Amino acid sequence: MKAIILTFSRVNNRGANLQCYALMSYLRSRGVEVEFLNVKHNRKGGGIKGKIYEAVNDFHAERFRKRAGFRFTKTYASYRELCDNPPQADIFIVGSDQVWNVELTKDYDPRVFFFSFLPKNARRVAYAASFGNDYWYQSQYDDEIRRSIKMFSAISVREDSAVDICRKEFGIDDAEIVLDPTLLLDRQTVLSLTGSAGKPQDDHIFCYLLYKDAGVLSLVSSISEELDMPVRGLRENGWRSKLAGLYGIDKWLRNIYNAKFVVTNSFHCMVFCILLHKPFAVVPPYRNRQTRMLSLLGRLNLAGRYIPDMEYLNANVEMLRARIDYSAVETLLDEARVKSKSFIDKNILA
Repeated sequence: MKAIILTFSRVNNRGANLQCYALMSYLRSRGVEVEFLNVKHNRKGGGIKGKIYEAVNDFHAERFRKRAGFRFTKTYASYRELCDNPPQADIFIVGSDQVWNVELTKDYDPRVFFFSFLPKNARRVAYAASFGNDYWYQSQYDDEIRRSIKMFSAISVREDSAVDICRKEFGIDDAEIVLDPTLLLDRQTVLSLTGSAGKPQDDHIFCYLLYKDAGVLSLVSSISEELDMPVRGLRENGWRSKLAGLYGIDKWLRNIYNAKFVVTNSFHCMVFCILLHKPFAVVPPYRNRQTRMLSLLGRLNLAGRYIPDMEYLNANVEMLRARIDYSAVETLLDEARVKSKSFIDKNILA
């Protein structure tokens, strides 16, 4: 069987590359030939420094993809090109990641991520697709998207709010919640991706933020003060600070593993804290982007690790030192893994 996966597979985002790796690895372990659909994304703007920064990040991401054995289809430059000459496969899978967040995919053409370009008889499945927000971001293609989503043989999503969107916006009543592909990985596999993990030289907090404002920075500072540990990884604005963040996936995972505590508003950084059994706290991400984090934390009885504001932190400061019962977390994860793998086995491998 040949499967083509459509997700953000040619970006330099670490979490995006790792979720590609995880789903690819599971399918390959079941004997499936896997390729990623290579859809060209034209980046906008950026001066010479920005282009250099992106080029170095691209280098690290491409090195990871080559080592992991990613395979890609030919490059498609437009939606029209996909319609005129669609790729061939036994099954087409969209997901994981925010593939159904039209606010993100509008530069590609959101119809691509609903497989609107495929012939009617093509078999299509969504695995852990995310809308990114807790509402549907409307576009000029809504009517076509509604027709396309009805043609999926099975739909699974990554968070509770996505089930509501599927039902209210598209009339899909049987969307299932499954794990992000990275959570199909076990701890030993993740450790193998770190390279030589080593030991931390001193106690410190690793801070990985995809979004920061005064409120988020104030929370980080208070957590550092309360735990009496310095913060590493929190970069200031500016060129030199950006350069300090140029490193590969292996080092990123080592930074998580070697820290005494992690503070983040990245979904996948949070995931790898869980997989590596690290103490962590989640601070607010971009507005309306917290739903996928809250959904997963709630399912694993870790909802208290989310710190929405200073008032919550002051009232729950003991949480920072509370031991996470990762034995109980792994039990819940194993139950969710069974369900997620069952969805794949039933709807993709059958």
